[in-house]
Amino acid sequence: MTPPDAHVIAVRAAQSWGGVAGTPRLVHHRENTVFEVHLKTGDRAALRLHRPDYQSSDAIEGELFWTYALARKGFPCPRPLMTRDEAFLIEEGGYQISVVQWMRGEPLSGLDLDQDEKVSLFQGLGRLLAQLHKETDLLRLPRLPRPAWDAEAFTGANPLWGRFWDNPALSSQDRQLLIEARDAARMTLSISTSHDLGLIHADVLGERTRLTPHKTALVDVSTGERSSYLELDRRARACAAMWRRQGAEKGDRIAILSHNRPEFIEAFCAAGKSGVILVTLGTRLTAHELSHIIQDASPKIL
Repeated sequence: MTPPDAHVIAVRAAQSWGGVAGTPRLVHHRENTVFEVHLKTGDRAALRLHRPDYQSSDAIEGELFWTYALARKGFPCPRPLMTRDEAFLIEEGGYQISVVQWMRGEPLSGLDLDQDEKVSLFQGLGRLLAQLHKETDLLRLPRLPRPAWDAEAFTGANPLWGRFWDNPALSSQDRQLLIEARDAARMTLSISTSHDLGLIHADVLGERTRLTPHKTALVDVSTGERSSYLELDRRARACAAMWRRQGAEKGDRIAILSHNRPEFIEAFCAAGKSGVILVTLGTRLTAHELSHIIQDASPKIL
């Protein structure tokens, strides 16, 4: 579809949101075609023509319900705008079309920042992502159909992003190299003790393991023993695997009574990987107090 065709469809589709004032401005034309529009309602918005056969209408609507619920709770994300018929998604010219509130921003790659400013920026992003996960966990959504980005999705016979080894631009040597890399990745994933299938992002410990695997992550002040991010990640995965063997599933509670020891941090990281709820018991509590907490929490494993 050429940009002129997209403009025609965008103007027609915008009538469902009250019409546009002026000419839509094309800002993106790749996976989805995105226009900046000024609606006659006064809203500045992004009108999106979703690429056909890329996501189902249920998946797109589920994402819109999700972001709408987040925006209503005050989370800073593009708020989907409803049509005059109170719909999030319409079909026009063979395309699924949605409109979301415009949000100003700058590409990180274009910012001229010193080291301290970069640290502050990414710390803020980390807090924002943590809030995204926390707020999402509290939502009660009617549906959110999304693909699972697991081993099959990446390295199966028909990956979600297509059979990348069949790209016609590849030489026979490059194609064989990709096939070998795919098979090696599939083997590694198949023997992994844990798979992180989170909402959007891999867990923070896993990311740090990939970035700086051999840097110090943990120091046991009682012994002076140091553990790298890679070692901590391995022990956390082993702990999560042990809980699964004992019957713990996502959402189950696991109670832990521990002093300030490395094993406590390992259990905390393992809980994030396995989706269990860690119930921490204070070492200064009386037996009666501990008994009350355990009875109330009903942990699967103590």
